[in-house]
Amino acid sequence: MTFSFNTKRLSVIVLFTLLYSLPSSLIMLKSYKDIQSVSEPLKKEAQRILRNLKISLESNIELNHSSPDFFKEAAIPFIQNGEILLMKIANHSGKTAFSYGAVPENTPYITVSTTIGRLYSIGFLLEITVPDRALAEKAASLADSIASENSKALWLFNIDEIRNNISVFFNDRSISSIEITTEKGTPVAKKSRDYIMPVKEAGKITREIRYEGRPIGYVNLVLSDYETSATKFRFYITAAADALLFVLLLITLNWILLRSRDRDIRNSVQISTATETKINLAIEYIKENYSRNISREGLAAHIGLNADNFGRYFKHHTGRKLNECINHLRVSEAKKLLEETDSTITHIALEVGFDNISTFNRAFRAEFKTTPRELRRRSCGK
Repeated sequence: MTFSFNTKRLSVIVLFTLLYSLPSSLIMLKSYKDIQSVSEPLKKEAQRILRNLKISLESNIELNHSSPDFFKEAAIPFIQNGEILLMKIANHSGKTAFSYGAVPENTPYITVSTTIGRLYSIGFLLEITVPDRALAEKAASLADSIASENSKALWLFNIDEIRNNISVFFNDRSISSIEITTEKGTPVAKKSRDYIMPVKEAGKITREIRYEGRPIGYVNLVLSDYETSATKFRFYITAAADALLFVLLLITLNWILLRSRDRDIRNSVQISTATETKINLAIEYIKENYSRNISREGLAAHIGLNADNFGRYFKHHTGRKLNECINHLRVSEAKKLLEETDSTITHIALEVGFDNISTFNRAFRAEFKTTPRELRRRSCGK
């Protein structure tokens, strides 16, 4: 019976946890897919460049005997036309054997790699860094638009209009900050965003502001990789919530198992013949004196047992706690008196041993699923 009880309880908790965590799991899965899809076109383009460079290298050289000059000559065309920013060659142990190019500061990029080498050769790792052109074009377009919109306002030095114009562009959450300065670099207006999560800076760009062909100031624009960062943030937060839920589930299950174990230990108490005799004496005493005030400590002392042990032995032997047994006898006698006599409910409650009518009503309802008044009404109607 104990095993069945535990199995039911554990099944309910596991089912509840699965249903509770299903929405967050679906959100986490969608966020993970979003992370992958954010830069998917750029990844495909980077893989195309990587394949072309790999073919060029493998078709012209035996890699184990190649010189740095050859790698440089192979990389130069790709770097000059802007397809890649940096190329690295690493040996089988991971140590960089060749590196050419550089990644400019605040330039958005991704890195892809593959192995190169002829059949049966040790092989090398080819790694290239590719610029994120889409993000760079977006930054340039935004900066040009901001410069155009604020040209006349800066000429008239209309600070309020400049601030309003900046606020319109600031609706794009990938913009980290916009600053308008004079031609000499004096700040005129600036708006920055405070993100609630870590957001990587994706690029900076400066555009000249001109009015009627004359340079009058600059736009300094800072972009952030908000879309990818926000998606990752949702993914990690959801994953952390699920991990916390899992820990709480383990704690709950552990608590239930411990309670069940303690219950089993208590229920497995072995009662000696002498103790059983004492418990039977206590039962007889209760049957004869249930209308009196009977305490666990007093009754235990009367039969010569420790009060705590007596309570445990009594429940194991009868299936009821001491108070439950006493109340059962009291309300059973009260039911008989309600049906067979005309005594008031209050008088009957006091007669069978209850101190007040509220306790009597509560115990009576718990035993018979009805109230003394309802029972008396039904008895009178027969």
